This record gives sequence, structure tokens and C-alpha cells, in this order.
Amino acid sequence: MKAEPNGSAATQPWRSRILLPLRMLVVAIVVGVGAAFWWFSRSAAPLDVDIAQTVAAGDLHVTAQIDDLALGSRVVNVLVRDNAGKPVDVQAVRLHFTMAEMDMGQIETDAQLVGTGHFRAQGSFFTMAGRWQIDVTLLRANQAPMRAPFVFAIAAPGESAGPINPLTPDRAALEAGHQLYQANCAVCHGASGDGDGPAALSLNPRPSDFTQHMVPGRHTDGQIFLWIRDGYPRTAMPAWGARLSEQQIWQLVVYVRAFGQDATAQTTVAAQPVAAPTVASTVQPATTPTNLDPLPPLIFVRQGNIWRSDGSGALPKQLTNLSTDGYAEYPTTSPDGSQIAFIMTTQAPITESTQLPLPIPKTKLSIMRADGSHLRSLWEPERGVLRLTAWAPDGRAVYIGFSDILSAPDAPVTDRLFQIVRIDLATSARQIVLSNAFDPVLAE
Repeated sequence: MKAEPNGSAATQPWRSRILLPLRMLVVAIVVGVGAAFWWFSRSAAPLDVDIAQTVAAGDLHVTAQIDDLALGSRVVNVLVRDNAGKPVDVQAVRLHFTMAEMDMGQIETDAQLVGTGHFRAQGSFFTMAGRWQIDVTLLRANQAPMRAPFVFAIAAPGESAGPINPLTPDRAALEAGHQLYQANCAVCHGASGDGDGPAALSLNPRPSDFTQHMVPGRHTDGQIFLWIRDGYPRTAMPAWGARLSEQQIWQLVVYVRAFGQDATAQTTVAAQPVAAPTVASTVQPATTPTNLDPLPPLIFVRQGNIWRSDGSGALPKQLTNLSTDGYAEYPTTSPDGSQIAFIMTTQAPITESTQLPLPIPKTKLSIMRADGSHLRSLWEPERGVLRLTAWAPDGRAVYIGFSDILSAPDAPVTDRLFQIVRIDLATSARQIVLSNAFDPVLAE
């Protein structure tokens, strides 16, 4: 029989069965080595110094880095190095998150090992804009746990966290901020911070209402600092950085923050003399309104929602749970006490694409039962602003003030429209009862 030549068809299946797996194995090894090198390079890459902090913990240097200083799902990296900058073998790293301005509870998580001295955790750790503390606990073999504290300012989406406030809200900072506010800010924002200063009527949009915008968890101190220093885009708010020092701007931040506390504290700050010894206590946040004596039966607004006190001495009850985009104003109770009317205000967003003239806030007249149930909208005008409400004596209608700007934004004199409108509760029908009039109040 004639022998088959080397490499003939008879030997090809056998070679294929041997060589093909070998080639695949080589490819897999190359890909695996490349992936490992990429991952090592990625994990060892330098951190962004703008959102990283390093503190000393015993003989170690601990760095905490966040992928973005904003609300949302965040990635936190922890690097542990010795004095020579070499990674240190750590058995476990635990992260503990707490908010400085408000009691938002405690969040704990164990970070996952990435490499020697490198741990990572991911999750929605920050539930509200403001200053947060991250306590990093390090566990090493045969050694006591080590703690490394960090403080980060977490901003609302689309905002800058800004720098950390170096001042404590004590009496000295509040006194200095009070003097600066009265000299520079009250003409637009008003003595009580609610945006009703003497110059406010001529401005579009109106100055911010600090009793709503300065509540804890809405903006960071650093963001407020930047707005004061650099001005607010497309508004009449000027940049104060050339006129006030950084220390003075921080003092203003401390003072305007007090407008966002509960109603009792806010009144105290606005009404007390500058040297009042109780001013410093007004900046402490509370989960419910604080008062020295039992409240009478009241309906009031706190931190954008409607609250009710029944006069029994019990703590007030929150009746609404409105979104962070809107807030309640001007609640009034029907003559029989069974219903509450109020204004729901939603600020127009300002983005890079926002064109002049700026949109004014949207307002709507809302009504609900005295216990907060059956909330419904009666009137949401396409333009203009709704304000104070008054009930008809029979409780079947609500009178409300309505205003609008009729002139062009560049007109030398602002032409405004003022009306008092009657709205039927059953049909939502509207009737203009007075022109050139505003802020109705029922005269008994």
C-alpha cells in the first residue's frame, strides 16, 4: 500500500482536534492578561483631586474619592497608603454616612476589595443635598480599628456643591450676616427674606423667597456662596465677589440660612436685635416646629408643606407631602373649618437654554379637606401669579388675588395687571370682581 503524504486529508482531522484548542487557549491567555493589565491600570489610576480628600489615621494616609458631588447613585473609592505612599493591606473597610444639617438616619455599607489598599462602594448613600460626613473604619489583622472622617458637600442635580462652609452658625456669624443683609440684600429680598423688598416689584423674575429656598436639603452652603459671589444668571442678582470678602459672603450664607428654619426660629432671627443671645439657637434644624407654649389651632406653612395644630398641645401634623419642585403658600380655612385653600408655587427651571425674558414661577389654587385628603386644583393660570386667598362667607367660593406683567421686559415703565377673582368651588367658574385690587381678606 502506498503511504499517504505528510499533511494529507487523512491526518487533517486529527491535527485540527489538537491545534484548534491550543490556539483558543493561547488567545484566552492573551486576552486574560490584557484584561488584568487594564483593570490593574484602571484601579491604580490617579484620583480626581477636585473630589478627593486625604486624612491621616494613625500611621496611615486614607483617601476618599467620590465620582460626583451630586445626588444619585455614587461610587466611593477608598485608598489606604503608608507614609511612603505604598498600598497597605487592609482586611475590611466599612463606610458610615450621616448628614450634618438634618437627621437623615444612618447608612452603613462594607466596601468591596479592588486591590491592595483599594476598596470601592456604590449606592445611593446621599439622600438630600447638603453637607455629609463619611466615617471610614479600617480593619487590620491584630490591630484596633482605625477611623478616618471626611466631609463632602453634596449638591442637587445640575448644581455645583461649591466649597465647604468654614463658619459655624454661631452668634458672631449671625450678627455680622444680619448687618450685611440689611445693608445690601433687604432692599430686594425683604427684611423677612420672603422676596418682598421695596425694589422687588420692579424685578422680573422676583427675588428669591429665602423662607422657601433656604430650607435644609435644597441647596448646599457652597452653592449659595457661589450665587452670592458670582450672581445668579439671567436675573437682577448681581455678583458681590468684588464688593464683599469671602468671610463676609460666608457670614451672609449663615444668616440667610436661618430664614429656612421653622417659623418660630425665622421670626426670632428677623425680629430680635442684632445682639440677641437667642439668635444662635435659631439655626438648629428640627423635625417638627418648636415652640415654648402650646400652639393654638393654626394652619401654617413649614418647609414648603401645610401643617396643622389642633390646639390640644400635641405636636403639629403635616397635612401635605409636596414634591421638592413646588411648595405651598398662603393657606386659609373655610368658614366651617372643613376645607383649606392654598397656593402651590413651582419655580421655573433655569438652564443654559433658558431665553430672556425669564419665566416667572407657576402658581395654582389648590383646595383640600382639613385633614389633608382630597387635594385638587381649582385654577392654574397660564401666566401671571396667584397670591392671597379669602373664603366667601358661605364657603362656596374663594376670592384670590391675581397679578400679571403686561408690558415688554425692556419697557421703561412696568405695566401691571391686578385683579381679585371669585372662583366657584363646585364648577371652578371664575369671575373678575375687582380690578386694580389685590390681597383680599374677608372682613367680618
